[in-house]
Amino acid sequence: MICGLSLLGSFIVILTYFLNKENQTIARTILVHISVGNIGQVVASLVGIFGNLNHYSKAPWWSDLCQYQGAATVYFNVCTMLWTTGLAVHLFLLILSKKNDVSHFVKCLSVLCYLMPLLITAWLKFSSKLGSAPLSIPGYCGLKGLTYQNYSSSHGEYCILTIDYVGDFFGYNLWVILTIGVILLLYISALCHLKLHVRATKLCVLFLLCQFPCHSNNSVIANHLTGHSICH
Repeated sequence: MICGLSLLGSFIVILTYFLNKENQTIARTILVHISVGNIGQVVASLVGIFGNLNHYSKAPWWSDLCQYQGAATVYFNVCTMLWTTGLAVHLFLLILSKKNDVSHFVKCLSVLCYLMPLLITAWLKFSSKLGSAPLSIPGYCGLKGLTYQNYSSSHGEYCILTIDYVGDFFGYNLWVILTIGVILLLYISALCHLKLHVRATKLCVLFLLCQFPCHSNNSVIANHLTGHSICH
């Protein structure tokens, strides 16, 4: 149900973007890229969930298919998070300066948001950090993360758990921390900038009012802005 709603929302965003050329702004263009990444993410997840790849674990092609499904999941996850961060940066730049030159912003962002996840995914695949994740959703492939192996000896059977901190960090956690951290930092910076802008506007208005004789209207406005009487 959630996957269906996610796909529907992404297709609506893409469809409305191409049908209404007047609203093809930089922000909406970035939203289209986020929607494309979301579609890829959902499709890769559905392949793992409904395909239940564990049923084919004895097939000779199972290992490669599982790794490719995991690689697609990681790639589109990272891609979506980077585009989301790019959208936050773009909106922040618009707040700082409405005349900001963003003609090459999407092009540069496209190189970063599509190439970086590709490099990360290739490294994870060739370092054997992708595959079956038996402790997550049944039949799902992705980052191995926490895996286990059963052993038997003269003392009995036992299980060894292996935690791949490096794969988890660079394959998922790093980008979540980066996205949340950048958005939070930009939000605080934008809030401070807007407060300073409002304060500067008030000071400019007070300066202009004080250039004229202290008429009643000017006095009321000045008192409202400062909270106390400044005209005597």
